[in-house]
This record gives sequence, structure tokens and C-alpha cells, in this order.
Amino acid sequence: MFPSKIKHIAPSILWIVFGAVGVFMTLDYMGPLPSFELGAAFWPQTILVGIILVSAFQIIFTFMLGTHSDSENVGSLTDTDTQNLNEQVGEVSSVSRSKMLAIFVLPLIYVYGMHQFGFFLVTPLFLPLYMYVMGVKEVKKLFFVSTGVYASIIFLFVNLVFTPLPQGAGFFHSLNGQFLALFQ
Repeated sequence: MFPSKIKHIAPSILWIVFGAVGVFMTLDYMGPLPSFELGAAFWPQTILVGIILVSAFQIIFTFMLGTHSDSENVGSLTDTDTQNLNEQVGEVSSVSRSKMLAIFVLPLIYVYGMHQFGFFLVTPLFLPLYMYVMGVKEVKKLFFVSTGVYASIIFLFVNLVFTPLPQGAGFFHSLNGQFLALFQ
């Protein structure tokens, strides 16, 4: 097997291992609940099986379609093309590093903020900000997609599954409680 293919399928293999460990850990919670017939492990197992399936498909498509090597195209570049390319890569690398850092740090800030200020206050700020960091620049799209995802999450957890969302601490706990009463 080529090193480039191993490099491309390694993350998928890790996701499959993660999903399998998660499914194995949730097997103890299979019994029905008084308020939810399918049991506490149903939704986590559904998501984990989805992760496993998507990762397996990604491995299959990597082998079917193959990976494209950039080394084939590098030989045809002239010296000026190579110099321009190196300058562009140098400029992009600092931007991509800060973007990558933001992609990983923002969810950590979101989780901490959700613990302090509650889901109902932090999520409407996090969703458009994270979408912007991920590359969505249109204001209409940011607004409507964020609003739709936020409304869907609230509808799913508050009205369908009856699962409490984090309400924050102190004053924010009571404020989020009032939001929850408004949504129910």
C-alpha cells in the first residue's frame, strides 16, 4: 500500500475505532426508559454508527478513486512559477494556521460559554461565528442557516426528545429558564 493512501485513510480508521469504542461503551445503556422507549443509548449509537459508515465509505472511495499526487505536476513548473507558488504558500500558511487554531479553539470557548451562560444565549452567537470562520461570508446565508439550525436543535431537544439543554449558572440559569418556558 502506498504511503499517500495510508496518509489519506488514517483519519478514517481512527474515526472507525472511535465509533466502535463508543458503541461498545454504550451497550450497557440499552434498556428502555420510562419516557423514551428506545433507551438512553439510541441516539449516541445512531450517531456513532453514522460516523463508522461515513468513514468506511471514505476508505472505500479512496481505494476506488485513488489519491492524486501533486508531485506529478511539480516537474512541469518553471522557476518563476515555483517562486510565485512558494510566496503564495508562505502567505496562506499564516492565515490557514490562525484559521485552523480558530476552528479548534472556538468549540472549546463555546462549551465553556454554554456552561456559564447557557445554550440559549451562546449558541446564536457561536453558530454564525463558526460558519464565518469555516468560510461562509454571505450575511443572508449566515443568518438563515444559523437560525434554522438553532430552531431545529431547540425543536428536537425541547419538544421531541424532552432533553434539557445547558442553562448556565447564576442569573443566566434563570434567564435561560425563561427562554425554555417560552419555547415550550
